[in-house]
Amino acid sequence: ARKKDFETANRKKFCARIATGDYDAVIIGHSQFERIPLSYERQERIIQEQIDETLAAINELKATAGENFSIKQMEKTRKTLETKLEKLRSDARKDDVITFEQLGVDRLFVDESHFYKNLFLTTKM
Repeated sequence: ARKKDFETANRKKFCARIATGDYDAVIIGHSQFERIPLSYERQERIIQEQIDETLAAINELKATAGENFSIKQMEKTRKTLETKLEKLRSDARKDDVITFEQLGVDRLFVDESHFYKNLFLTTKM
């Protein structure tokens, strides 16, 4: 993939070629990969799972008389996630490009894995 393939005018066409083509491999840069959206349903499910994990951790901290600072931080995280979920539900689609799920990807190799080292994690610390 070239940088031009992910310009707004070309992205939809490029993703459609990936979805309909019979490729052994498609190699794209990390910055272009980020421009391929997940489906709305998957995004909603992931955020809701994060909210549920955070609520469970808050309840556990309250049950074991955890530190108030930790509880307040987790409440802040929960509110941030709920705001993100509300925004996702209210946003009109800006770009109707094919979602990642529709591409038909069988296997994904990631060279820039350090970009994924700080993913969401519920912790009581």
